[in-house]
Amino acid sequence: MAYWHEMLAQSGFARGSVSIEQFHFDNARAAAKLEPGNGHILTTYAIILTYKKKIDVAQQLIDRVLKALPNDARAHAAQGLIALERGDLDFADSEIELAVKLNGNDPDVNSIAYQFYRKSINPKMAMATLDRWVRVNPRDIFALRNRADFSRVDDKFAKAIADCKAALAINPKFDDVRVVLIHTLSDMKDYKGVIQEGSRLLGKDKMSSSFAHTWERRGDAYASFHEYKKAISDYTNAIKILSSDHGDTKYDASIVHYDTYQQQIYLRSWLSRANMYGKIGDVTSALKNIDSLLLINPKEAGAVFLRARINMENAKYDAAIKDINKLIASDPDVAEWYKLKIQTLRKMGKEADAAKVEATLKKIERFGSR
Repeated sequence: MAYWHEMLAQSGFARGSVSIEQFHFDNARAAAKLEPGNGHILTTYAIILTYKKKIDVAQQLIDRVLKALPNDARAHAAQGLIALERGDLDFADSEIELAVKLNGNDPDVNSIAYQFYRKSINPKMAMATLDRWVRVNPRDIFALRNRADFSRVDDKFAKAIADCKAALAINPKFDDVRVVLIHTLSDMKDYKGVIQEGSRLLGKDKMSSSFAHTWERRGDAYASFHEYKKAISDYTNAIKILSSDHGDTKYDASIVHYDTYQQQIYLRSWLSRANMYGKIGDVTSALKNIDSLLLINPKEAGAVFLRARINMENAKYDAAIKDINKLIASDPDVAEWYKLKIQTLRKMGKEADAAKVEATLKKIERFGSR
């Protein structure tokens, strides 16, 4: 029974895909209570505790394990993870090196080593760890998934796709790797591939929180083909998934309490949807969306700029100029602000004013604009 609890607990840090919930913590604790002298189980519990930021308790467990099993590779890897959380990078590095030396074939050792080298910004060692992990465990779908994602970030798209396909050949239902495949195709601007793979994934579970970015990616793909209504639908789903009340009509103020990654997806999806409303001529919905965002975050320059552009495109020139002037006052070194102002002034027939702004832009660009 203890091993069953441990297996459920390990699913929380399944080979590098860290997602620790109360369920994983409860199972790790249950396993440790059933077999308090089992070093493997205690190490698993210590890893879970470390991810839960319960560092002192995790350290006590690892001290017990290493006292009984001084050459246990997983325990030394866990010690490295704890040291990393404490900010002791030198000690973490030495413990990770020792763990790999003791047993470089253990998936958990490689998983923790990969996380350490990624967090300590050592891409060469991170990739070397992933390559070793795949080499010794060629059918480990988590090893393949992590190497695919790391390769994608490093713009090695062919390698990323090959690893995704290898993992899916082993387990076609491995959604996490299909997400990586979709992101890779999007980075490559293979928008047909994004729609194909995205549709295969999103047809399974529309409201899974882990699919918010996939909805956004497919929305971007539809937008690239000028299928704006489909894009609006996908951006709306991304917004609903991340919204605390699953709504999409008002910008959710509670998004500030989410992690940065989710905040960025939510903001981009909200702005992209407003842009799509503008593309289909629904200016009222576009401006309503932007105003709702600015009510919560009045300094969001991307929203102000989008509102100015939509107003300019719909001959609301005074409103556009007002927003552009606001942007220039807040940050006078952004070339796009001036370009939009020049375009707006010319549509208003104010060529002399446009020429003055153009001269200002040239002076700014001479010293480096953003």
